Parts: sequence; C-alpha cells; structure tokens
Amino acid sequence: MSVFKNLFSDNKVFLKNSYFLYLSHFADYFLLLFFLPFIAKNIGAEEFGKISLSQTFGVFIVLIFEFGSPLFLTREVAVSRKSRLKLDLLLIKSLVMKFYILPICIILTMISVHYVPIFKENPFFIYLVFLGSFAQGITPAWYFAGQEKMKIIGLSKIICRVIGFIFIITFVRDPNDGWIVLAGYTLTSCLICAYLFYESLKDIKTLKLPSFQEIKVLLSESSNSFLITFFPVIYQTLSMILLSIFVNPIQLGLFYGANRIYRALNSLYSPIGQAFFPKIAFNNLVDSTLAKGLIKNFTAFFLVFGTLMFTSLFLFSKQIISILLGVQFHDASIVLILFGSVLPLTALSHVLGRQWMMATNQDSIFMKIQFLSSSFSFIVFILMINKYGIISIPISLISYELSSIFLIIIYLFNKNTHE
Repeated sequence: MSVFKNLFSDNKVFLKNSYFLYLSHFADYFLLLFFLPFIAKNIGAEEFGKISLSQTFGVFIVLIFEFGSPLFLTREVAVSRKSRLKLDLLLIKSLVMKFYILPICIILTMISVHYVPIFKENPFFIYLVFLGSFAQGITPAWYFAGQEKMKIIGLSKIICRVIGFIFIITFVRDPNDGWIVLAGYTLTSCLICAYLFYESLKDIKTLKLPSFQEIKVLLSESSNSFLITFFPVIYQTLSMILLSIFVNPIQLGLFYGANRIYRALNSLYSPIGQAFFPKIAFNNLVDSTLAKGLIKNFTAFFLVFGTLMFTSLFLFSKQIISILLGVQFHDASIVLILFGSVLPLTALSHVLGRQWMMATNQDSIFMKIQFLSSSFSFIVFILMINKYGIISIPISLISYELSSIFLIIIYLFNKNTHE
C-alpha cells in the first residue's frame, strides 16, 4: 500500500489531470464498448472487419500528421510553460509543419486506395478515414497536455464522442451502413479539432509565421519522437493488411472484435502516463532523484494494474465477448486471452520507455530499441501468419514487448554501470 500512497500523495494537480484524462480515454475507448454490441449486431462481423481495417490505416495517417508531437511537443511545452512567446511559436510552427506534411499523406492514401485490395474495394471508407485522420493529426491536444490542462481535453472529447455515437445509432441499420460508422468517427474528430484549436488560439499573443528553415529544425527535433511511435505503428499496420490477405473477412472481424476490447484495456495506461509525463520531464530538470522515485512507484503500480487486467481476461474472456460483441464473436475468446497476456508486459515497457527514457531526453536510444523490437516482432508475425492466422498478431505483440523490455533493461544497466 505504501507504493500507492507515495505515488498519489500530495499530488492534487496530478490526480485532477488523471481524472480528466481517464474521462478522455473513456470517451475514446470505453464509450465505444457501450455501443459495440449495437454496431456489431447491425453491421455483422464481415463489415466490422472492413471498417476496422480502414481505421487501422487511419492510425498510420494520424501518426504521419502528428510527426511526434504528442511526445516531443508535450515535453517542450512542459519545460517552456512559463514563456508565453515560446508557447505561441510552438503552436504556430506545429500547425505549419503539418501542412507541409499534408501532401505526403494524400499521396500515401491514393497509393493505398489503388494498390491494397481491400481498400480498393471500399475507397469511400478510406477517404472518410483520411478526413478524420487529418483532423485528429492537427489537433493541438499536446499544447494543453504539456501545461497540465487536461480538463479541456477530457471534456471536449467526451462531449464530441457522445455527439458522434448519437449520429451512429441514429442512422446505422444494416451491413450496408459501415460507412456511416466511419462518418460518425470523422465527425467526432473534426469537432474535437475545432474546439481545441479555438481554445488554444484564444491564448496567442504573438502571431508570426515561421520560416521554412524553422520548420526544418522542428522536423529534425521531433524526428526521434516520431520514429519511436512510427516503428510499432508501421509494424501493426502492415500486419493488419497482410492478415486481411491470409484470412477471410469473418475471421478478420473476429480478430478486430477482440482487438477493440484489448485496445480499450491497454488504453487505461495512457491517461495516468500522460499526466505523469510532463511532471517527470519537469522534475528531471530540478531533481533527478525525485523523478527516479516517481518512476519506481509508477512501475509497481502499473505492474499490479496490468496483472489484474490479464487475470480478468483469462478467467472471463468468453463472458466478456458474449456481452460486448455477441455470440457470433465467440471464437474470438482465445485471441482476447492472448492479447490480455500482453498487458503486464506493456505496463513495464510503457513506464521504462515512454515515461522514463522520453521524459529524460533519451529519444535516440529509445527509437533504436523500438526499431529493433518492431523488426523482430514483424519477423515472428511473418513466420506464423500462414499457419496460425489471427492469433499470430497477439503472439508477435508479446515478442515485441518482451524484446523491448529486454533491450531497455540492458541499456539502463550498462548506463548505470558506467556512471
């Protein structure tokens, strides 16, 4: 109990921020779980698989648009929060940078629509996803996260998500309405983007367009943060696309049903992690011993949390599948159990990597670790996909987390030995 007391005592701002970030993630993931039975029942496993694969492509496009901003710019805002001029410049430079990136995302989308078979069959799905991804990619949530103003993020997301889901349940009626589900998500992303931009631009005192050279510097500075998230996401995106080739649409739907539940549980790490990230970055500048103490308590808390989630899935996977997805998704229970075994591993890799190494400016090393781990797990996936089908992805994900943890521990051990 002392771990939890040390972690949360005398941290009212942290607890408040965690509350609003959990509200935000409730809107992103768990609100979806409430509506998942309705969506799965009305559009069926096959159409569910198609729209989920389209959204996987959307995650990749969001990553390109963001170009490391959730990590790099959050840290920059956290250490520059007392300078109004620096905050203004970061906000404007970020927006301009993303419009430089826009043509690349358009080209990638057009290539995908013309050359990926399942996207070629449903181009309108991809165009809707692209619009929502653009809105999400330029949304300045990092601007408020770095200043620990999580209330604005949390409230905007839950209100806009509710509007989006009301749109979905009003108009979705049969398997031909998969595009309406994607339109609801796109509407939500656009509303969140509009509101957070309105709130951020109200604060601006200095409006100065950056030069091309300044944008190049920003791209260079954020490149490590981008690559840290790029390698895992490109591995996951390619794995999903290859999976759609090797399994039938119904199997793909079963996989995505289990994956949605796993992602919702995995997302529970993010709010408390996002609330801690600026605190660790700031404390590391003032007192590195205090920052290390936070990390130790944080690690213990996450490991207990992850183990409890895995145990729950191991014992009750069939019941969870039946309640959230329906009997037509029963065969997805083994996939959900395998995904559940990833959760305790993610707890450790999340704290050591994203929280400690990123907050303490060890971006380049962590980027290399992500590259090696993603490459290894993709090889595992390729070797398994033909024989094991939909369970090959959770198994490869286990290999990704284990290799990440191993490499991080080796690096930290060597670093401490030579200090």
